[in-house]
Amino acid sequence: MIPSFADPLKYYHPDIVINDISQVSQNSPGRLYVIPYGEAIHGIDHQKILETNGYTFQYSRDYRQLSLQYWER
Repeated sequence: MIPSFADPLKYYHPDIVINDISQVSQNSPGRLYVIPYGEAIHGIDHQKILETNGYTFQYSRDYRQLSLQYWER
């Protein structure tokens, strides 16, 4: 997720770690949950970033126009 869009999540669930999707690398965890929100505004293609770093898309769940994607290496 893009950190600038994560304020509501940080407020309601401060225990959840938010990682910047543009900073994903080979050293990132093997499993990721991605909320692709606001990427068009910042010009970020999360699918390309994750696939370049060896991740494969597993599944997606939609919650009222918000998607939660599960990616695994």
